[in-house]
Amino acid sequence: MLVLKFGGTSVGSSESLLKVLKIIGSKSEACVVIVSAMNGITDSLAEMFEISLEKGEGYMELLDKIRNRHFDIIREVVPFDRREDCMLNINALFCHLEEILNCITVLKESSKRSRDFVMSFGELFTAHIVVAMLENADFVDARDIIVTDNNFGAANVIWEESKQKIKDKFEYQDRVKLVNGFCGKTRDGYTSSLGRGGSDLSASLIAAALGAECLEIWTDVNGMMTADPRIEPNALTIPRLKYNEAAELSHFGAKVIYTPALWPAIKADIPVYIKNTFDAAKEGTIIDSLGDIKNDEVVKGISSIHDMSLITLCGNGLMGDIGFAGKLFSLMSENKVNIVLISQASSEYSITFAVRGEDSDKAVLLIRNKFSKEFSDGIYSGVLRQDGMAIVAVVGDNMRNVPGRSGKVFSVVGKNSVNINAIAQGASES
Repeated sequence: MLVLKFGGTSVGSSESLLKVLKIIGSKSEACVVIVSAMNGITDSLAEMFEISLEKGEGYMELLDKIRNRHFDIIREVVPFDRREDCMLNINALFCHLEEILNCITVLKESSKRSRDFVMSFGELFTAHIVVAMLENADFVDARDIIVTDNNFGAANVIWEESKQKIKDKFEYQDRVKLVNGFCGKTRDGYTSSLGRGGSDLSASLIAAALGAECLEIWTDVNGMMTADPRIEPNALTIPRLKYNEAAELSHFGAKVIYTPALWPAIKADIPVYIKNTFDAAKEGTIIDSLGDIKNDEVVKGISSIHDMSLITLCGNGLMGDIGFAGKLFSLMSENKVNIVLISQASSEYSITFAVRGEDSDKAVLLIRNKFSKEFSDGIYSGVLRQDGMAIVAVVGDNMRNVPGRSGKVFSVVGKNSVNINAIAQGASES
């Protein structure tokens, strides 16, 4: 059993869809195929939701534009004998979407639940088109097999229930199965989204539940790179990585696969292949528990995240305040502020953490409100916020065995007049 996932650029044009068709056709094993929305469609759906909510009109032009884009592609890639049925299916979805947007306009329904429902249509459009392209394929709605909680916008998967539904649905696998990525359904029947990288997560969940031979992530690059090629033109493809190395690179900005999508594959010990839809002959990157045992390179890759804010809480009261870090980070978690990096001075006089720039105002306000008494009593002296920061991560599993690696990194940075504001190293030393 193989599980294949195709991203937005891989399904974004008639030319790329024909490449997808060829890749699927080259597989001799039974396949489950997960697809994303065409590139740009998710953003358009989000824009239509906002327009219908705020203006109450004006979204029809955008709706017609993306409807025509899908119809144009259907005419180019779907065989004639299946084309009319495909167009009817897609048009029915667009009519349903239009009805939903009209309801949002009338009711001013601004909930995340409604937004998730609107956002789920992109993957549905793609899945119905790819099913129609294939001679021997069935559509399986992800909402029938992935059960989530009610955390709309970034729902958490209820694993045991989802696992059983997935196994039941694919028990007898004699045809290619097409699944819409990114979404699931709550226990009470509402459409939910899995958040950023949701289609990768859908694919990984299905692969883990089925004990698949491997998970193939098809994208528009030749695998995970030693650095961002937009910054470093000489970046190379990394042939093999350990799970933890890939997770570190993904966490700190490598967008080929999103970190949460790795966890189901890691748990089930399923190798993940990162492949290029537009250059399928390339080997790509293999991510598994072994990594590249023949490669003794200390540093496997460098990744970065821009537009970060560094927030530092200072005060003598931090020293010996048992449980303070737990209270601080629980506060951020409860209010959906994601912490990307943590650093604490050995004196315990200050604690520093990094959040995305868009969350910085919220994070500072939460701290000031939560610990207002401590500030007024002088226990904590202040909150320092530094915007416009970047996190750079140097990753490699062999760093744990090589002394002086951090010194070399900081020496290079210092010689080039780049100031380091905070340093953190994972306990794994990867």
